[in-house]
Parts: sequence; C-alpha cells; structure tokens
Amino acid sequence: MPTVQIVQQQTGRGESAVELLQGGDRSAQSELGVMPYGEFLKRLNRQTDLPLSLLHRSIAEARDGMDTPHRLFNIASLAKIVKAFEMKFAELFAQRFSYRALDFTARTNIFADDGQFVAELAQGLVGTEEARDITRDKSTHLYDRYLYDSEPEHEILRVDPPAKVVVYGKLPRRSVMLPTYTGGTTSPDFVYAIRRESPDDIALHFVVETKSDNPRLSDIRAVEAQRKAFEQIAGNIHWKMETDAAEFERDLNELVNRPCAG
Repeated sequence: MPTVQIVQQQTGRGESAVELLQGGDRSAQSELGVMPYGEFLKRLNRQTDLPLSLLHRSIAEARDGMDTPHRLFNIASLAKIVKAFEMKFAELFAQRFSYRALDFTARTNIFADDGQFVAELAQGLVGTEEARDITRDKSTHLYDRYLYDSEPEHEILRVDPPAKVVVYGKLPRRSVMLPTYTGGTTSPDFVYAIRRESPDDIALHFVVETKSDNPRLSDIRAVEAQRKAFEQIAGNIHWKMETDAAEFERDLNELVNRPCAG
C-alpha cells in the first residue's frame, strides 16, 4: 500500500523576522485508485451496459465466499474486467451476427454527383505515406503515386503484380463502407482486378484486408465484419486477410493461375 508523507508547516514571528516553522511529520496511508464498491459497480455498468444486479451477482459468485479486501476495487481491476468483457463479447457476437442485402444505394467518395467516377481524390483518403521506393510502371495502378497507411500495406504494395492483373490499388477510405456490429464501418485495403483467358473473358476481383501479426481488438472486429459481409456478396469476388507479403504474393499468383469455371 503506498504511503503519502504529509509535512506540517506554518509561519511564525521570531525575534527579528517572520520564520518558517516546521512541525513534526506525520504519515497517512492512501490506497491510490481504490473506490467504494458501489462506485465500482456503477463504472462497470457505464462501460459494459450490464445491469448492476447482474454485475453484483457475478462478482459474488466469482469470489465464492472468499474475503474480498476493498482495495481490490480499484481503477486497474476495473480496466481489466472491462477489457475481458469486451474481448469475450467480440468473440461470442462475432459468431452470431450476419449481413442482409437492402434495396438501396449508398453514396461513397469515389463517385461524383453525376454517378461517374471522380478524377481526383485527396491523398489522405488513400494513404498518409508515399512509397518512393516503388519505381515500377504505373500503367495498371489506380493512382499516379503509391500510397499506404501502415508498414504491412507498404510491403504488400511492393509486390509486383503478374501481367494478368489489369488494374490494382488501395481502396480509398469510405469507398466501401461495411457496417461493423459494434458501430462504425470498415473498408478493405486493396483490390486487384484479374483478367483470365476464358470463353466469357471473366474478371476476378481479389479484395485484400491487411493487418499485422498482432492485431488489436478493433482490428479483429473489422476483419470478422469484412469476412461475413463478403461471404454474402455473390459474384467473382475473392476476399482474404493478409498479414505477410510473401503469403499475399502466393495467393495472388494462385488466383491468377486458377482455371476458370466452365
């Protein structure tokens, strides 16, 4: 338990001047971050939306009759419980939600008012960083510069696409807005349009979401939302999450060389 030292000081008049008089020291014990049990429950309720009665019953069952020192109800333990709840909620709800197509057209930032594709986009909508180390021809790239937001995106962007990729690039923010089950939207990172020889000249679109090997909880939610959404999208679209540039290159080449159905 941390101890806070309190020193008593006061001014007094001496024989010739005002002097600083210091009294004896005394110590007080302070349990930093500790809060009353009722306040602890209220904060849990605000951060999880779980009923107070359920929270109290759950804590009582978890302690199972053991003595519970009041110092356990502190800011650190509150944060741990909230984090554990959020992770469990994401794990369970990710298995239960689904998407259903609605009869409406959403407005995005890649179409002008007349329905045509825009000719210019602000750089911030595509990427905050420019990959100056990529010097290959841009004839099949969507933009006049190679832009990215994270190092995993940079590594994937450095992969030189096969000749059958007719166009590729990073998807602008809010160009594809998939709602997540915790609120907000998510958008994939890249799209690769693959032209393969076939009687019907079918094009396959490889849609890629890029994450690090150690994704945050919000990243996991976004990935699950995208996975479920693209499972419901019919047509020649293949979605995958990629964390490694070498694996991405293998997946891209496999799709390019995959025999066409029919």
